[in-house]
Amino acid sequence: VRRWMILAMRALVVAGLVFTLGRPLASGWLGLAAGNSTDTTIVLMDRSPSMSAMDSGNVSSKLASGRQQLGEALDKLNSKHWVLIDSATSKPSELGSSADLMSAANAEPSGASADLPTMMQSALEYVQKNQTGRTDIWICSDLRQHDWDSEGGRWSAIRDRFLELPQACRFYL
Repeated sequence: VRRWMILAMRALVVAGLVFTLGRPLASGWLGLAAGNSTDTTIVLMDRSPSMSAMDSGNVSSKLASGRQQLGEALDKLNSKHWVLIDSATSKPSELGSSADLMSAANAEPSGASADLPTMMQSALEYVQKNQTGRTDIWICSDLRQHDWDSEGGRWSAIRDRFLELPQACRFYL
């Protein structure tokens, strides 16, 4: 019996580690107890023409399904401020709630290509200017190489500036 108890405790420790590292979104009383309150949620919305393409097997575009999935995830957050940065303007615009993302005009398809480093730079400037508290940054993109410019040198500079911030910033893709 003692060996079974030891095995059960070890299994609980491993499950606890997996749960903790997975950083699940908690809502309701569990979210409040765990301190899952976010001061500002920033959404970076890729509106490039590639996001208007239909996914294989889906009846909606990548942008429409991304907005729907984002809306479902963001409804679980307890955020005080909502900000949308779209790829056409790269300018932050305040939203009243997460539900406003579905009806925002600057979340509709656009003919301009996305520049994710510029959008991330805009998010960084917003965080610095408004001295937000804990900030979550959600990125809705189809991960096209051209939009991300991963070969450019801007990403390391942006990362370093985010690391210098006094407040915590979490990123979701």
